[in-house]
Amino acid sequence: MILGHIPPGDYGCIRRWSVRYSALVERFQRIIRFSTFGHDHRELFELPRSYTSWKALGVNHIAGSLGTYMEVNPSVRLYDMDTELLIPLEYRVMEFNLEKANRGEFVGFEEMISFKRDFEMRSLSPTEFELLANRIY
Repeated sequence: MILGHIPPGDYGCIRRWSVRYSALVERFQRIIRFSTFGHDHRELFELPRSYTSWKALGVNHIAGSLGTYMEVNPSVRLYDMDTELLIPLEYRVMEFNLEKANRGEFVGFEEMISFKRDFEMRSLSPTEFELLANRIY
């Protein structure tokens, strides 16, 4: 499991570090079961790819932020994990609606999305994320 701040390849990430990190991900793709990053303040995912085959090696889950930034509501992710394989089975993004809170309405974190369910994915595997990316783009 890898938890980091700035995702590799991000504009704020040192390029030489990103290249070296990508080489390590390719080398240890059978060991790295899950990776998540922050920094971007938006809900994203990226597919790190092989240098030789363009195959998706994994999924970089890039989570939003509990802080407010650029008119984005605070959010948090809740992962359901397979505790033996250390892979995500599903995740939900919970969002705090600042407009409602500023109007004086009681607000807690509300489910914004249940990823596998809402995007009709069979699993959260790199292959399924690649199929999703192809459907979106």
